[in-house]
Amino acid sequence: VSSKLARQMAYKKKLEEEYRLAEVRRKAGKIAKYSGYQVSLGERGERGSEGNRSKSRYIRGALDTEEDNLRDIEILKQKQKMEEENKKESNQKEKLLKQREVYMARAAKFSEMKKKRKDEKKKIEEVRKTFVDEEDIWEELENII
Repeated sequence: VSSKLARQMAYKKKLEEEYRLAEVRRKAGKIAKYSGYQVSLGERGERGSEGNRSKSRYIRGALDTEEDNLRDIEILKQKQKMEEENKKESNQKEKLLKQREVYMARAAKFSEMKKKRKDEKKKIEEVRKTFVDEEDIWEELENII
């Protein structure tokens, strides 16, 4: 009875580990299908030699070891860092675009005010000229009289 219980516990533990690994793989994104496979070549560099038939097959070992689990977790962390950096960069770009719009609006307003002031100065100058012209006419009349 205890051996049956032990087998059940071992099976349950194995399933939990597989689910955990599947979750890590899902979060890590797509990994090339054959990235974790290794090929064992025979003495002459050929696959499938008679003496090494069991060694010449593809061996899946990448995601079954603790080392690969750590690599998957590291990949997740790197992806998260990249996403955070991209968010920061996009936020900075948005801020710069907003600042640019504000500065453009200020520059437009400033140039508009400058143009108005220039127009006002012209009007004042014209009024002064007409006033001077009228004074000159009265002075000439006085001189004549």
